[in-house]
Amino acid sequence: MNVELINFLDLFSKPAVQYSVPKWQRRYSWNRSTIQQLIKDLEAISKLDKANARHFGGTLITYAKAIPAGTAQIFHVVDGQQRLTTISILLACIAEKLVETGPTEHWSSEKIKVVYLKNRRDPLRKLSLQDGDDEEYQQIIEGGVKGEGKVTAAWKILRSEVNSVGADCLMKGLSRFKVISFTCEPYDDPQQIFESLNATGVPLTEGEKVKNWLLMGLDKNTQDQLYQDYWRKLEQSLDALHEPKRIDEFLRDFLRWKTGETHGINLTYANLRRWWYKTEGSKDRSSLCKDLARLSGLYGKITGANGHHENVEADRSLQYLRGLGLDVHRPFTLRLLDDATKPDVTSASGTELTRVLKSLCTWLTRLWLVNKGMSGLNTESAKFANHRIAEHEMSYADYWIWKINQLRHTNIAMPNEEEIMEGIRKRSAYGGKASDAAKTILWAINSQLSNAANPNVEDLSIEHIMPRKLSQAWWNYLGDDADELQRKYLNTLANLTLVGERLNSEISNQVYEEKRKLYGDSSVTLTRELSKSYMNWREEDIKARVKELTGLILNYWPWENASRAIARWRIHGGGWTEAATYTDLLLNVAAGFIDADPERNSELLLAGNFKSGTYIYRSGSEPKGRFAPIPGYNGYIVSIGLWDRYKILACYEMAERCGVRVEIERLKELTEAQKIWEKVDPDRLYGNGETVLRWRVNRSGWLKENTYPDLLLNVVAALMDLDPEGNGEQLLDMKYAHGGGTYFFRSKTKASSRCVLVPRHDTYKVNVGLMHKTIVKLCREMGEVCGSKVEVEILKNSDKGQPVWEYLDSEDPVLLN
Repeated sequence: MNVELINFLDLFSKPAVQYSVPKWQRRYSWNRSTIQQLIKDLEAISKLDKANARHFGGTLITYAKAIPAGTAQIFHVVDGQQRLTTISILLACIAEKLVETGPTEHWSSEKIKVVYLKNRRDPLRKLSLQDGDDEEYQQIIEGGVKGEGKVTAAWKILRSEVNSVGADCLMKGLSRFKVISFTCEPYDDPQQIFESLNATGVPLTEGEKVKNWLLMGLDKNTQDQLYQDYWRKLEQSLDALHEPKRIDEFLRDFLRWKTGETHGINLTYANLRRWWYKTEGSKDRSSLCKDLARLSGLYGKITGANGHHENVEADRSLQYLRGLGLDVHRPFTLRLLDDATKPDVTSASGTELTRVLKSLCTWLTRLWLVNKGMSGLNTESAKFANHRIAEHEMSYADYWIWKINQLRHTNIAMPNEEEIMEGIRKRSAYGGKASDAAKTILWAINSQLSNAANPNVEDLSIEHIMPRKLSQAWWNYLGDDADELQRKYLNTLANLTLVGERLNSEISNQVYEEKRKLYGDSSVTLTRELSKSYMNWREEDIKARVKELTGLILNYWPWENASRAIARWRIHGGGWTEAATYTDLLLNVAAGFIDADPERNSELLLAGNFKSGTYIYRSGSEPKGRFAPIPGYNGYIVSIGLWDRYKILACYEMAERCGVRVEIERLKELTEAQKIWEKVDPDRLYGNGETVLRWRVNRSGWLKENTYPDLLLNVVAALMDLDPEGNGEQLLDMKYAHGGGTYFFRSKTKASSRCVLVPRHDTYKVNVGLMHKTIVKLCREMGEVCGSKVEVEILKNSDKGQPVWEYLDSEDPVLLN
């Protein structure tokens, strides 16, 4: 067997050779993420500023077939065919691109085809695949792509990557891309060799891969020193000598901090190495080893593996976060603790660190209570960690509090009082990790009630006030609704308290009268107060405790700007009333009009259509659509199935009908000090028959549109004009980032009835039946996919006859809905 470390391109540059994938091998299977990982590796190694830089790309195992003299040598591929195929397709894409752009200093389309893709003698091509794969590959080499399989899909992806990264950069990366080539002799068993190299057993962890990479290539003394002084320290700080997964978690969160992206734990090594080459590649890797050791000490403070933080208040917050059972905050928290080690640079003093950590505890506690998904927090934690603080006048803590407030329109916005109360009433707080979080929250509440030392949380257990298994006495006590009450409230926070282990076994499932006596002797203040405040334990008592716990939680985890108001309104210059949604605005403004003159205004609101539709009906009339009763006037219903802009217009039109002056403002900005409001101009919301939009591609001349569907159609047409074939393929392959939908199709494809043919390119069609904000986002993302910049603006007003345009924010609910 011949073994050599060889440049991948040299495999193809041999004058008469073909690599053949046997029929027993699996078909080509690489997907977008696998292909893009290879491209990122090539790009990173290409940009590394070292003349002898190289990238190890694995192994290639082949065995030679006896051939007649004068023909090309054929090697059957045992292992490595996926990589071999992908790079061959990549070379074809680069050759195609160089036809368009012309040759570079070192490469030309003809050179790539003649040297790396084809032989001058039989067999013609240097790579032969299986059946359908081979047919698609041959079409790619010959320039006529018609297939629909994985090979053609890879060609489309690689073609896009070549356009994005650049042919010269990728060829430079390929010139540094090396593999270990095993060429078997006739007497070798290639399958046995393959199985030995890929022997089953315990695979390397991500941390072990990183350790090998950091230490590999160094002399023995340097390796020993780095391991003993730094890597060993890292293992000890994370208490990972027997739990290597803890190193993987630390490295994953370190990488999320440094990149601002949520990398999966199984790709930590590959992504960390790529990040290093891209950002720090000119440095010695030993510096990374030292930094990881230092930061692992801080990470161990977060997880509890490395003892207590020296700041007592900060440590209390870290302990609480551990008890809460959430780890999505760790990239951000690690960055905070690191900032605190250099306060002269960041102003992250001990007090400032404490404030930020307390704010983080408040945020996570409230999110847990309202039972919101944590996927958005996972992403935001990485972004926060990676965020560079610009010049500002706020303190370090105030800045991060302000950043949390900026998330007010997202799924992870700071929950307000109403949401917390609803969460306490509904969410299950018992079972699995939820039990640990509930116990931690109740223990923290008890600490604010207790004048004495708070019992250790480890010495307490959760007690169900209404027991999990109802005895006959409890059935009699609760009455006919016992089943329903247990279903609704059993595992909610309001039905839980804390007791010591002794009392827990003594209480068991006794009826509430007996429990209440025992609660009075509890060492837990929260439980003793329960016995004083609640003589009974029926539905009204549970509801009362929901309100009590809400108050305690808001007191212990306060937040000044937790209001979720997005608009406010007033009638006849009276006091302002805030609304959390535009539906709330519409319903309460309608109620305000009827309050002004119930008999007269109710009849006026029922009489006929408004400018933009009919909104008000009598209850029981059963019109089509979504409706809700007017608060305080259940005899009337209002259409709530409207876009936000029409809900605002309805308010103004109802005011005009009733002869009442209404003012509406929307929240423009939420600062640490105040809410800044902006008046809503109804004339701007109509835009009927006027030119309200303008757009351009790649800073060309502005074009105007009257409607959002026209905007989408004409933007797509302009992108197609730039490259009809290439951009058409790009858009067909595109998945819309905000929801994963597909909106661009070939004209013969069965799709939504709301699809319209693209002007000047009627072999394609696009779905125009979308919300306005979706259309704006889609225009910009289609531009990005096609390598172009799309700008969209909306007519704000006319100043002295001159139109004033404004950048159209695709998150603005008033202008877009």
